[in-house]
Order: sequence, then C-alpha cells, then structure tokens
Amino acid sequence: MSQNSVRFLSSASYGGLGDWDKSAEDAKECIRLCPEFVKGYYRLTTALIEQKDYDAALATARQGLAIEANNPQLLKQIRATQQAQKVAAAKLASAQATRSPTTLDPAIAQELQDLRIQYTQSNRELQNIQANLSKTQREIRAGEITKSEILQVPDDAKCYRSIGKMFLMSSKNGVIDYIDGQTTSGKTKEGEMTQKLDYLERRIKSQKQNIDELLVPSTE
Repeated sequence: MSQNSVRFLSSASYGGLGDWDKSAEDAKECIRLCPEFVKGYYRLTTALIEQKDYDAALATARQGLAIEANNPQLLKQIRATQQAQKVAAAKLASAQATRSPTTLDPAIAQELQDLRIQYTQSNRELQNIQANLSKTQREIRAGEITKSEILQVPDDAKCYRSIGKMFLMSSKNGVIDYIDGQTTSGKTKEGEMTQKLDYLERRIKSQKQNIDELLVPSTE
C-alpha cells in the first residue's frame, strides 16, 4: 500500500472518529505528498467544514476542482459549505441583534472593526498562498516526471530545456542538473509556504474567536 493510501485511510479513520483536527492534518500531508490526489482535497474540505472553517473549506475544494473540474464530491461540498455559511451567518445575525456594534462601547466597536478587517485580509492571504502552493507542488511533480523520462534516453541524446519562450540545447546531464535545481528551489518554497499556511490558519481561527466573543453577549 502506498504512503498516500495510508495517509488517506488515516484521514478517513480520524474523520470517522470525529477527530477533525488530526483528519485535517493527515489530509494536508496527503496533498503535500501528491498534489494531484483529488480525494485528499475532499477529505481536507470535509474536516474544515466540521471545524466550521468555511472560507478555508471553499478554498480547498476549489483547489481540488482546479485538478478535476467536474468532481461531483467537491461540487457537492461547495454547495454544502455555502449553505453552512448561510446558517452560521443567520445565527450570528441573531446574536448581533442583542449586541449590535451601535450598542457597544466605542473602544470595543473599534476593536471589532479592526478585527473584521484583519480577518478578511488573513483569509485573502490564505487563499493566495494555497493557490501558489498548489502551483508549486504541480511544478515539482512535473519536474520529477520529466526527470524520470530523461533518465531513460541515451546519454548522447540531444536534449533541450526551455528558457522563457525559447529552447536551449543541452546535454542530458545538463537538463537533469537544471531539473534538480528547480526541484530543490521548489521544495524550499513549498516548505516556506506550508509553514505560512499553518500560521495563517491559526491566526484566522484566533481572529474569528475574538470576533465571536465581542459580538455574543456574555452569559455570566
């Protein structure tokens, strides 16, 4: 059984147990190992929906649809997420009715406005990084496939590598060295973006909790 399959089964098992944090972690690792594995996006979207992180769920589902545009499971999840967002918005509006910004202390109202701006900016940044990460992972995978094919050609074969819109003739080893360099650079970027994603996800969760605490009146 492949490592991707093990990760997928692990994510599914955690989901069945209701441990959505671990399910999300395994699904993210599955996507990292194989960006073209659409079921990884499905599992991650499911976990994010259960965590009520609807913006991240929509972004993840759309990443999966960029690989398989008509995937019925991901399309269904997008509809489910959008419906869940409406329900959550209605509940929040109900809570706001008893504690609207106009009835808040001016300092708290300003803090709420600042938090909303930060929350929106964080989600926008998260979506941009997710898109760039997905692109980088596809490029790494394409380089690995190309290298495996180049290794099969004779050592004296004429090879070419692209430079912008041009192609430059190179030796087999020259092409391999170039691909290795691009792969190393891509994996470095992948690691940096993955760390940034983890940080943003924690920040967004914290910002949302702070907003909810300001809007929902204390029961004490």
